[in-house]
Amino acid sequence: MTNVILNIPLTGATGVDAPTGLPVKQLSLMALVFQNSAVTLIMRYTVAGLTKEERYLPSMVVLLSELLKSFVCVSILALYLPERNFTSLRRVLYRELIGNSREMLKLSIPALLYLIQNNLQFIASSNLDPATFQVTYQLKILTTALFSVMMLRKTLNPLKWMSLVMLTIGIGLVQVSTNTSSPADEGQNNVQGLVAVLSACILSGLAGVYFEKLLKAPNNRSKLDDLQEKGKANSIALVPEDAQLWVRSLQLSVWSTFLALFLTVIWKDGKEVLEYGPFRNFTPVVWLLVAVHALGGIIVGIVVKYADNILKGFATSVSILLSTALSVLLMNFAITGVFLLGTSLVVAATYLYSL
Repeated sequence: MTNVILNIPLTGATGVDAPTGLPVKQLSLMALVFQNSAVTLIMRYTVAGLTKEERYLPSMVVLLSELLKSFVCVSILALYLPERNFTSLRRVLYRELIGNSREMLKLSIPALLYLIQNNLQFIASSNLDPATFQVTYQLKILTTALFSVMMLRKTLNPLKWMSLVMLTIGIGLVQVSTNTSSPADEGQNNVQGLVAVLSACILSGLAGVYFEKLLKAPNNRSKLDDLQEKGKANSIALVPEDAQLWVRSLQLSVWSTFLALFLTVIWKDGKEVLEYGPFRNFTPVVWLLVAVHALGGIIVGIVVKYADNILKGFATSVSILLSTALSVLLMNFAITGVFLLGTSLVVAATYLYSL
């Protein structure tokens, strides 16, 4: 699950997280820069130069990431409860995951879209260098904007439209540079990588806007909320408003875990899992990828709530530059003038769109 943006207030005037007392705004921005850069570099590192038989199953990485994400959400949710005990937590989980079945069912659609998107990211990263993947993946800004206009009836000001044009031109230049500057590495298919990352961008935009539409829909309340208004919910553990981010993230992650297990691990890769085991070719670096990948959607949600979209755009721009620099230093990526121009346009467009 990636890039879930929730319109729920999470901080007070101090900008400090209530359970931990940490300056979440600064920490979340630094974490976003690190996560965006690290996940693309690690994904590429774990598959570069390896045959299909030598690689791990991406479906297992996605499944384990969602399981870890669910655990993190439950753990943090427990910190927000007035009564920090297992009974209160169990009541909340039952209410939100089982008792709120109608809302849970609605989340199955964005969960499926995010699942496909996550698997496409692994295909793209195995066929594109980290810098090209990171820059091209910013096309999700364009797809999100277009779906927002179509599905949410949003209007974009001239600056945002100009930034979207800049973004498209910049990504086009990066692709031209990648396809003409040097041949692809052995086992790497730039066209397949491009198709995968473009498809991931479309799904990312659609899933994000669909999820936002669900959150903004009228009458989006559980039966327990009605009971609370009538004074009949005294014995049931209630979730504070500040904890709703973790509730929604948990609901989405539970669906993603279920779909990842049955659609990709069992149905798609079941034969390989039975023959070689689910953790074939899992190295410490792959386990690190699981952890970093799991943090993605959580960090984005925190940044948007504790900071704002301008700082999020700035952090994303910094992560693009960091990924490019590390690709040059660690993976012998050759930068051309066209690539630099395209990357500069993408970085500028990313920042301008957030204004």
